[in-house]
Amino acid sequence: MLYLGFLPGPEEVKLHKINHYLSPIVDELLEFWDGVDLPSTDLHPTGKRIRMAVICCSNDIPAARKLCGHISALVGCHRCYKIANISGRKLNYGGFDDMTEW
Repeated sequence: MLYLGFLPGPEEVKLHKINHYLSPIVDELLEFWDGVDLPSTDLHPTGKRIRMAVICCSNDIPAARKLCGHISALVGCHRCYKIANISGRKLNYGGFDDMTEW
């Protein structure tokens, strides 16, 4: 999944202005709607047919992270993806590196 985000300025962006940015992406992806054959992949040496679609969704940053699978009850950080320790059904988020050294 490729998640593209648009963060408009201080005012709502008019639809015709957003379409100006979306049009080239949609034009490129149209050929993938019916499927494109890849000659070979690691898992499919004889080839694989792939398809793509554009889906519009509107959400805030935390919801976008969840949508892309970047954050959950066990993975609380979208930068390092470190998984929390589970001991006796209690989450322990200790042991994370110092954030100043990222």
